[in-house]
Amino acid sequence: MMRGSVEAQERQREHHKKYYQEHKNDIEFRKARKQYYEKNKVRLRKIRKLYARKIRKQAEEVLGGLCFICGAKRPLCGHKKDGSSHASNIAPLILKNPDEFVLLCPSCHRGIHFCMKILNMTWDAFLKEYKSREVCHDSGKR
Repeated sequence: MMRGSVEAQERQREHHKKYYQEHKNDIEFRKARKQYYEKNKVRLRKIRKLYARKIRKQAEEVLGGLCFICGAKRPLCGHKKDGSSHASNIAPLILKNPDEFVLLCPSCHRGIHFCMKILNMTWDAFLKEYKSREVCHDSGKR
């Protein structure tokens, strides 16, 4: 597992990329890399999973840890405010550009997609409509 500051992790990542680019056509390097992966497959998967979980938790903390609409703490997913598609693992994107994303619970996420795709609303139009109604999401009361 990577330790240290973000800058140190970035330097290490750049070093690995550079080393890989220099040796990617070397047949012995490729064989050794494949053997290493096969030997340590389970451990490497665990490390990747832990790292992804850590990044996801950091992204949730950056965005407040609650659903933007209803304030729920249940499982949350990131959503781009402009409604454009994105990679399935968006936690690193959230850390780079937190102003472009919001956290939503699954039911609010479905509602946002309905408004944006079916009703052709923009994020700003949705917010204006939502604030004007001041609907309590869970109970449906005004």
